[in-house]
Amino acid sequence: MKTVLSDYWMKAIGVAVILLASSSGCSAGTEKSSESAVAVAKANYSLDFEKFNACINLLDKQKLIEDLIDWERLLELAKANKTHFMSALLAELEDIDNDTRPLLEGLAIGAGYDALSDFETDGNAVFQAIAILTFQYSNEKIYSEIAAAGDAGRKLWVASDEYGEIAALIYSVPESLLMSVEPLYDQLVIDRGSLAPSSSPILAEYYSYMAFMPDVNALWSSNTTADWSAATQSFDPAKPVTSTLDFLAEFHPLEFDYISQGVSSVGFESIEDWAAVGDRLVIGMLIVGVERKNPGKLTEILATSVAEMESSKPGHVSQHKVILSFDDIEWAFFSKNYERYQEIVTQSP
Repeated sequence: MKTVLSDYWMKAIGVAVILLASSSGCSAGTEKSSESAVAVAKANYSLDFEKFNACINLLDKQKLIEDLIDWERLLELAKANKTHFMSALLAELEDIDNDTRPLLEGLAIGAGYDALSDFETDGNAVFQAIAILTFQYSNEKIYSEIAAAGDAGRKLWVASDEYGEIAALIYSVPESLLMSVEPLYDQLVIDRGSLAPSSSPILAEYYSYMAFMPDVNALWSSNTTADWSAATQSFDPAKPVTSTLDFLAEFHPLEFDYISQGVSSVGFESIEDWAAVGDRLVIGMLIVGVERKNPGKLTEILATSVAEMESSKPGHVSQHKVILSFDDIEWAFFSKNYERYQEIVTQSP
């Protein structure tokens, strides 16, 4: 099941994710943050995502938050209240207009909640889970160390100035909550690629490239007259996307213009920048695909030196250099997102 949130709320969650990702450790926070996370765990928390989404959609129809809080203020709230964002947001609405409380209560009850406070708890929980998922993906090694720590180690992590707040969340928020929120998180970072969190800028660019792939796929699927035979003459295995740009500009100018204008929607300044990121992504996914079919092949490829490649396959030396330039974070990204990438590549419009 894919839960679809409104455009406004996808942006709001994206804002929070960006801010969570902007500080690698999610530095030590307030007692309120930790207590909120512990309360969630003690309650054996179970998120009813459909109910939460129903309330979000009712709020969106009212345009209550959109009309009363501008994006600059939303950024301030998200930055100052990373683990109890919904509480801060609802409190801000009441400060602006005291009459909003009865309306908010009515919307929550209309969505199936017993009270507004239950929706508030769900909202805080969603952002706490997003904080953990963001940290887990952006700092996988440190996350693993925190999660695997024993009792003594956990106390040290929670007391850490740099990782205290996120450690408290990791130890407090139940796995069931993370599993409930993960589909939304995946939807966010794929469908809103330019909002993708990352400690490595290239990962956000990979997500952005993938976010625009369905548009490009639909464009070519609808163009039954496209002839790619001429593109093979200038194809460069080290630049599989970039090497097609001249071909596109000459033989398919309308499609070239469409892509040129569209890439800005996912954060690229030019089609050339988009293509350069695509070059690395396509090669990385190609090699992961080879590894999936032939386990151990990746290790063999990485063990092959450039000199050996020059002797055996001189035409692939430039591509091999790209393969050797990938770091562990990029390989983890390719592996994690391989199935999703293949799904986008093969999907029909």
